[in-house]
Amino acid sequence: MDDSLELIADGVRAERAGAYDRALTTFRLAGAATADPDVQVQALTHEADVLRAQCAWDEATAAARRAQGIAWEADLADRYLEALNAEANILTAHGFLDEARPILERVVAGTTDRRLRGIALQNLGTICAQTGQCGTAERAFTESLGNFQKAGYVRGECIALNNLGRLALDGGDCRRAAPLLQRSFTLARDIEDLELAAIASLNLAWSHCAAGEVDQAQDHAMSALGHFSSCQNRWREIECFRLIGDINERCEDWANAERCYGIALSVAEQIGSEPEARATRDRIAAMERRSAQSRRESPPGGVSALA
Repeated sequence: MDDSLELIADGVRAERAGAYDRALTTFRLAGAATADPDVQVQALTHEADVLRAQCAWDEATAAARRAQGIAWEADLADRYLEALNAEANILTAHGFLDEARPILERVVAGTTDRRLRGIALQNLGTICAQTGQCGTAERAFTESLGNFQKAGYVRGECIALNNLGRLALDGGDCRRAAPLLQRSFTLARDIEDLELAAIASLNLAWSHCAAGEVDQAQDHAMSALGHFSSCQNRWREIECFRLIGDINERCEDWANAERCYGIALSVAEQIGSEPEARATRDRIAAMERRSAQSRRESPPGGVSALA
């Protein structure tokens, strides 16, 4: 294998383990070590993905666009579309869903590669889910899963199962969500992808929380938070803290719920993610209403809430 391709493979392993700084250095070394435009585009596209995970939005976009430019000049059609997909992911993570959607639709329409088509469909489904188009999201996730299965892309299957599970969970169907999320978590562990395992663990925590199983929810949530904190994925940390706030709220531990929501809001504001900040403010407002109602309904000298 070419040295630059070996470096890319090493970088991918580091990225999936959450070692973002090492992954970023490795991808940049890979790009500098070759004159092959195909390899350069791969390295830059991976670099964009890592920078997105680090919430370095402008740098990530610049890397994705450099990859697009090289791919376009070298007539590498699918690599160009992969780099477009990377840019769309940056826009989605930063909250610019309307800008990301047409880019992803262009990727889906422009490729016959099942793996790439599945990836773009996943990302389209995510946008649909976030904008309340649940039926369209489910169709996109299901079609994506079929593409991944035909391509033999196990990592993609793991992502699709996770997203289908999360969609069912958001729709209030915990019974359907749990086996999908458990299968996703098991696949992620099987392929030793710590990042995907942490995402699946986070969604399993949501599932347990919705079912009132607070101990299991806490275990999965803390496991996910430990991973995302160790690799400084601040975007994912927001959801972890918001979930832990929800768990505390279920136990009527209002002080700790407020603290966790406050941390989530602070991180969202620091990284400039207005959708996450807005979602967290909504949580805080709802918690304040429930807390006030609970205090009104509790008789003087009543039993304290569980910690």
